[in-house]
This record gives sequence, structure tokens and C-alpha cells, in this order.
Amino acid sequence: MFERNLMKSLRIWRKKANRLPLILRGVRQCGKTTLICEFGNEYKNFIYLNFENTDDRKLISSSFQETLMAIEFKSGIKIKSEETMLFFDEIQACPQAVAHLRFFAEEIPQLSVICAGSLLEIRMSDNSISFPTGRVEYLFLTPFSFSEYLIATNKKQYAELISTTPTTIPDTIHNLIMEEYHNYLLIGGMPSAIKAYTTTENILDARNVHTNLYQSIIDDVGKYLNKSEFKYIEAVLDGVPYLTGTRITFENFNNSGFKSREIKNALTILGKAFLVFLSYPTTSIALPLTANTRKASKVFLFDIGIMNSRFGAPLHFDITKTDCGIRGAISEQFVFQELLSSSYIIPDIPLFWTRETSNSNAEVDFCIAHDDLMIPIEVKSGANGKLRSLGMFSLLSNQKQCVRLHNAPPSVQQNVATGSGDLFTLINLPLYYAGNIHDAISKFI
Repeated sequence: MFERNLMKSLRIWRKKANRLPLILRGVRQCGKTTLICEFGNEYKNFIYLNFENTDDRKLISSSFQETLMAIEFKSGIKIKSEETMLFFDEIQACPQAVAHLRFFAEEIPQLSVICAGSLLEIRMSDNSISFPTGRVEYLFLTPFSFSEYLIATNKKQYAELISTTPTTIPDTIHNLIMEEYHNYLLIGGMPSAIKAYTTTENILDARNVHTNLYQSIIDDVGKYLNKSEFKYIEAVLDGVPYLTGTRITFENFNNSGFKSREIKNALTILGKAFLVFLSYPTTSIALPLTANTRKASKVFLFDIGIMNSRFGAPLHFDITKTDCGIRGAISEQFVFQELLSSSYIIPDIPLFWTRETSNSNAEVDFCIAHDDLMIPIEVKSGANGKLRSLGMFSLLSNQKQCVRLHNAPPSVQQNVATGSGDLFTLINLPLYYAGNIHDAISKFI
């Protein structure tokens, strides 16, 4: 069992006085079932039902009381207990079990009930299932973050150092972490790929898993679509690895020849499955952060390992020196995933900042709300790079602290010129701090 950060949130949920049945969301095969089963071992009694199993589905009837009796009889466990957890896996295959969740919430609030399933949001959008409003709560699981990957590959001391976000790191230690960062870019965060790599320490074995995993996910999505829709899904998934981190247009996406409406619908479906994410710009220079959905978005894939596998990135390239066609996009995808992985309750999709005028355009890769500040973040694949857009943001917003994530150890540059006479402070952070960005920024502000 690999350690997952979300386990802390599950334990907090268990202790809540007003706890409701929990729906665990996330992309297919990111480790939801494994995590919940591991959590179930912390209870005195753990009942697991998988509704892709016909015998388990037969236990669920239209009567809530009869359903309880059937589950208790089959398991031999009295479920009306605070020491019992009931796990409904693949719940999308049993709509009647979904309907019963409100009764679990109202009649047996002391029982821990957790549900997970494949492509739940797609089933919800076509009205195949509907979770009872106000009677369930949600948590969100992503593929492994970089720190989770480090722990899974027996580099816990690396993860512990990153979690403390020190303001100085010796070059020798920084270089060791960057070697693992490089491996993570190729292996990614899907549990089966990490397991393959930890077994053989051969990145090629992880890449073979990527191929099979990608195809199985495509097949799974195809179960809920007709053939006329499926070709648009394939066109989008084929194009995203090459367009990661770039602003896209729906019309003729990746030279597909398809119309805007068709591509937009495909992106919506893939977004609901957490396979593809659209990051929209904000044009604001002050909080709150608001997405401008009328402007062109950027597109990101769900896992950087699969992205690089689909793109065909070489197994032994040095990202600090070799472009591979999309060096900057690889770094941006990594930061996007790290920011997303810290969103446990709902998928909080990171935004970027843009200013578009007739004589001056600027774009900052990400913007985050930090306390009462709006912090711009520029991502650089190397240790250097121009900072014109950060300077423009600082000038317009009067925000004097800006962040650059790049391949060097942490440092601070005071009195960086905006180009218009004003000065700002540049906080330089290593890329691997992205998952702890708020802690890191707090150390320097």
C-alpha cells in the first residue's frame, strides 16, 4: 500500500459530528478503491460491496430496510455501529444504492458509508444516477503527487525535506531531488505505473503500463458514448499531449477538422471524467480570482507520465538541457498537477493571468490566492528566462511579491525591474515546491 495524503482527510471525515455518506471522486484507476480499503482496515468491521459483481448488486432492493437486512445477512456483521464502515464500489452500476444514500444519512448517521465509481460525473450528467442533494459529501483524489511518488519509491527523506520548504538547499541535495523529479516526469502518478517502476526500476516498464492504462480508460469512456461522439473524444485525447499548456481553440482542434461544438462537447465529457482539464484565464489584478470563460483556455492532461508517454518523450533526456519539443509545457503540466493535487474537496482548477490589449499583451502561467494576496507564478523549465509578464502584473496590480518556479534552489531577488521603472521582489522556488507553494511563499513574504 502506497501512502496517500488524502488519508488524513478521510480520518477527519470519520470524526466529524455531522458526517454524511462520502463520495470519493477522481480519474479512473488513480487508487480510489485501494485507498478506501486501506482506510477500512482502521475500523473494527469493514464491508466491501462491488456493484460490478452481480451477487453484490442482488443485495440492493427498493426497500431500504430489506437492503440493510440482506447486507447484514451476507456479511454476518451488524452494520448499525460507529465501528463499521460500508464501502460501495462501482456505485454507478447500482442506481438503487445511490437512492438509499439519503436514508443512510438520515437513519444511520453513525455508520461510515463511502462510495466510489468509474466516470461518476458522466453518469450524473446523463441522469443515469443522481446523488441526493444535501445528503452526501465529496472528496477528490488525483494521481500521486510528486511527494507521494517519492514516498512510494522509498525516498521519504526527500518528501520530508520538500514538506518543510527550507529557504536554502545545498546544490548537491537539490540535484538529487531533481533527478527524482526527472523520473517522475516520465513515470507519472498513476499507481500501476509507479508499481511497475518500483518492481523493476525500469522506466520502460512504466511506459508499457501507460499504453495499456490509456487504452483501458478510452474503452471505459466509450461505454457511455455512441460511436458518433467517440471519434471526437479520441481526437481530443490524441491532441492534448502536444498542446499541453497552450491556449487552444475548439474549432479545428489540433487540425482535426471538427467543428467547435463537437470539440467543446468532447472536452466537457473528458473534464467530467477528470481526464482533461481546461484552465481559464483571469484578467483581474486583485482578489477574488474569477475565471474568464469567454477567453481561450489552456488544456492539461490528467497525468504527466501518460502525457510524456503519448508524446514520445525520450526515456533518458535531461529536461534542463533538452527541449524535446515541449520542455516548457512539461514543467507547466507538472506544476498544474501539483496545484490540483492539493484540492481535496472539489477539483480547484488553477487559473492563469492574462492582459490582452492592442499594444501590449502579457501572460503569467498561474495565479493563486495566498491569504489576502493574489500571487502570480511564472514557470520556467530552466534556471533563467524573461520575466516581462511578471513585471507587467506587478506594475498593474501593485503586487510587489512575484514567484518563479524553475530548476534552481530557492532564493530571493530584491528590486527586480518591471521595465517601467517600478521594482518587485522575485521569489525563486524549485519546481518541486509547487505542491507546497503556500508554505513556501509564507517563508519569504
